[in-house]
Amino acid sequence: MPSSTMEDVAGGEAEAVALVLEGIVHALERMVARNERVTRADAEEEEEEEEGETAALGAERMQGRGLAAFRGTRSPGISVGKYLERLWRYTGCSASCFVVSFVYIDRAAHRHPASPVVSLNVHRLVLTSLLIASKVLDDKHHNNAFFAKVGGVSNAELNRMELELLFLLDFGLVVSSRVFESYRRHLEKEKMLARATQEMGRAVVDASANGGVHGLRNGSSRHSFSSPRCSIDCYYITNPPSLAWKHHTSPLLLLLLLLLRSHR
Repeated sequence: MPSSTMEDVAGGEAEAVALVLEGIVHALERMVARNERVTRADAEEEEEEEEGETAALGAERMQGRGLAAFRGTRSPGISVGKYLERLWRYTGCSASCFVVSFVYIDRAAHRHPASPVVSLNVHRLVLTSLLIASKVLDDKHHNNAFFAKVGGVSNAELNRMELELLFLLDFGLVVSSRVFESYRRHLEKEKMLARATQEMGRAVVDASANGGVHGLRNGSSRHSFSSPRCSIDCYYITNPPSLAWKHHTSPLLLLLLLLLRSHR
């Protein structure tokens, strides 16, 4: 293949990844912001209650630990956007890998709604889901130790989080073309929404500078684009709980295969 053609292909892939990342960043930031508002509201309600645990906490204990294994002691000093850019720069994962990694995060969020995606766990979820997606999609990929170094965690911690996410997903790693396309379109809308939000922010700044902010304030309204804690509302329509690998591949065999790939 001529060098110019190879450069065109590489450039096209880089542009595709950049567009996908823009949508993922906006989707995750909105998800985290919603969930932390809900979490704060729940905490205030719990303080007013006189007895027992809330129904949400009870449900979480029945389901297991949820996303607790990914929770850090404090929020990382790097934004989700910069973190995703770093992962892309050093791992070279394709746009498809990032889309599928977002699918895994959204599946985990739907399966464990009492344990939401927040600022304390989103970075580790991104890292772990991308690691698994790269093993599922790519013939050649980096091992766990490399991902751990890039992601800023120990190899042992990443190994543990990988197993945790596999069990949280019930080893349902297959993403059909229909589901993939629905998420790709969703991320495309998130990208457009992010750009519209930026333009609106600039318009507010301009209006404020020109003394016209009162009209914008009076005309503002509150919008809700999806339910709290999760990303897209149509999850169980496009992706029912019966997952392909759950029925065609034993979890033990799948686990062994993934562990073998992590040490290649």
